[in-house]
Amino acid sequence: MDTNLHSTNSVVTVGKIRFYKINDRIAFFWNALMAYDGFIIDSSNAVFIRSVAREIRGHHQPEIYLKGIFLMGNPELKNRAVYSLIDGFILGEEDLNMAANRAQEYFLRSLDIHTSVPKGVYGSIIKKAFDLLYTRQNKTLSPIRDTHSIIGYNYPELSVSFDENEEPQVLDALEWADKEGLIWPDFQERIYVCTSCSGGFLSFREVCPHCKSSNIDGEDLVHHFPCAYIGPLSDFQLEDSSVLNCPKCNKDLHHIGVDYDKPSVINHCNNCDSIFQDVYVKAKCMNCETDMDVQYLKSRNINSYKLTKKGRQAITKGYSYDGIEEQMDVTLHSMDSFLSLLRYDIIRESRELGDDVLTGIYFENLNDFASQFGEFRRQSLMREIALIVQQRLNDLDYICLEQSNLFWIVIHDVKNIEKALENLVKDIKELIDRNLPSVKLSIIFEYNHLKAVSSADACMIDLKKKMLVE
Repeated sequence: MDTNLHSTNSVVTVGKIRFYKINDRIAFFWNALMAYDGFIIDSSNAVFIRSVAREIRGHHQPEIYLKGIFLMGNPELKNRAVYSLIDGFILGEEDLNMAANRAQEYFLRSLDIHTSVPKGVYGSIIKKAFDLLYTRQNKTLSPIRDTHSIIGYNYPELSVSFDENEEPQVLDALEWADKEGLIWPDFQERIYVCTSCSGGFLSFREVCPHCKSSNIDGEDLVHHFPCAYIGPLSDFQLEDSSVLNCPKCNKDLHHIGVDYDKPSVINHCNNCDSIFQDVYVKAKCMNCETDMDVQYLKSRNINSYKLTKKGRQAITKGYSYDGIEEQMDVTLHSMDSFLSLLRYDIIRESRELGDDVLTGIYFENLNDFASQFGEFRRQSLMREIALIVQQRLNDLDYICLEQSNLFWIVIHDVKNIEKALENLVKDIKELIDRNLPSVKLSIIFEYNHLKAVSSADACMIDLKKKMLVE
C-alpha cells in the first residue's frame, strides 16, 4: 500500500484511504461521512469518545456503521464497552498504515454481505450486529459489564441499536435470534431485574414485617441451658461487668455451647417498636423507584452467543425468515386473502341457508404487555393464542391477524356462537393465568352473522366500533 500521508484539519489520507477526523471542537454532518473509508476520533474526552462511537455504530446506514473507528492516542476509558466499538489506536505513522489496511479489509468483507433482512421485529438490528461481526471476523456476541446499561450488561454490537434504558430489549432480541436458530447460547450469569422497568440496579433492604421500615436493630437471642431461660443478649449484659449473667437464675454464663447458646436473632423496629425474628427483604429499583418483595423479581439469563452455521451462512447467502404470522404454525391468512374469502362467504350466505359468523377477538391492553415483557414475549404469547384458536376451528373456518392484537375469524355453521366464543376466551385466559399469572389481558369479542351484513368492510368496521378498537 502507498504510505504517503496527507493531513488537513478534518481529513487524514493514507494512500487511497481517506479518514475523517472527528474531535469535540468541530461539528460534522453524517451524510458527508459516507464518502470516507473510516473515522479517527481525536479527543481525550471519554464521554465524547463514547458518544461518537455509539452514534457511528448505531447509525442506520451500513456505509457508516460498518466502517472502522480508530482512536488517536490512548486515553483512559473506564467504560469497557467503548473498547469493543473501537477498531484500533493510532499512536504513530505505523498505526495509520494499520488503520488503512483494516479499513480496506472491512470494506472488502462488506461486499460479501447479502442485502436481505430477516423478517420480524428484531430482524434489522440482528442483521446489523451480524454484519459488524462478519466484517470484524468475530463469531461471538459477548456481554460486557456496563454501568450505563439499565441491566448492568451491554452487548456492544447489538446494544448500540437501543437506548441505554432499553437494554432489556437486547435480551429479547437475542432470545428471538436464538429461537430462529441463528445463534446458540452459552450461560454466563443469571440476574434479577425490576418487575416494572426491568432495571438491574436494585437496593436490597431488610425491613420490618409490620411497617416496612428499614430502621431496625438486631441482637442475638441467648438460651441459658441450666434454667432454660431465653432472651435477648441485652438481658444478660451487666453495666459494670463483661460477664453475661442470667436474669432468671442469676448465674454467670462462661462458655458458649456449655452454659448457653445463641439459637437465633431477635429484631426490634425503631419505627413502630415491634419485636420480631424474621425480617422481610425488599428491593428498590434505582431506575423507577419501584419497591418490591424479592420473590417477585424477574430473572434473566446473561449468555454469550455464538453464531450457528445457519447464522453465518445467512450473512452472505441471505435470510429467509418469515414474520409472526408465518411463525405461528397456524394457517393465518393475509388481510387481502381473508377479505376475499369473507366477501365470497357473504354472497354465499345471501343465497343459501346457513349461520356463518365473522368474529373479532381484540386484546385491548396488549401494548402494555409488550412494554413490560418485550416484543419477543408478545409474539410468543400471540403464537400460543393462535394455536388455541385454530384448535377450535373446523376445516372450512379461517383466520387472520390485524395489527398484532386483533384476530378476525370466520366460523361456519356454529350452533351456539356465544357459548363457543366464551369457551374460546376462557381457554385463552387459562393459558395466560397458567404461564403469566401476573398478567391481566383485557379480551373483548364481538360477532356478526354474515347473512345480516351488506359488505365485508362494513361488517368489520361495525365490529371494531363495538370492540372500541383504537
